[in-house]
Amino acid sequence: MSTIDHARKFVWIHVPKTAGNSIETGLRLQAKGHKTAKRLVVRTLRCNPAYFAAAFVRHPADRLWSAYNALVQHRRTWAFVEECGSWDVFVDRLPGAYRQLIHTHPMVHFLTMGGRVLVHFVGRFERLEEDYRRLCGILEEPVRPLPHINRSKHGPWQKAYTPGQLRRIEKLYQADYEVFGYA
Repeated sequence: MSTIDHARKFVWIHVPKTAGNSIETGLRLQAKGHKTAKRLVVRTLRCNPAYFAAAFVRHPADRLWSAYNALVQHRRTWAFVEECGSWDVFVDRLPGAYRQLIHTHPMVHFLTMGGRVLVHFVGRFERLEEDYRRLCGILEEPVRPLPHINRSKHGPWQKAYTPGQLRRIEKLYQADYEVFGYA
């Protein structure tokens, strides 16, 4: 979860379903809640510009597929998921409901203000180990093993979507695709 670590002068923004729990364990962070960079970074850097802010992102379609499976698998209560009953219905109904659950908020919600990315380092889930090691180096932290926490069981996202569903998700998360350079 998001936090400010004053000892390391580090602000961590945890975007849901981007390996945040694993990274927090590896970095030994005590974090609570999914706070936004707008809330934590802007205020912190205004007072102390020496702080360093970081977050990780994930391909929007992959992130949504993982979020759905985690919600179903871990039986997290969200009436919308239960009402849908299946992945196909979930994707079809998502445009009217995606801002109701933190797991389906666009990544730009967590990391930007006025279209500008507010963190200094944006790691990618797709190169998790490499970017985690880079972040450890920047923070001058030892590279501890990165555990796989909060894993949901599912197949590859590329096989989960029909072409029409993928187009709808690309439109819904257009800002994420553009800001974070996903194709």
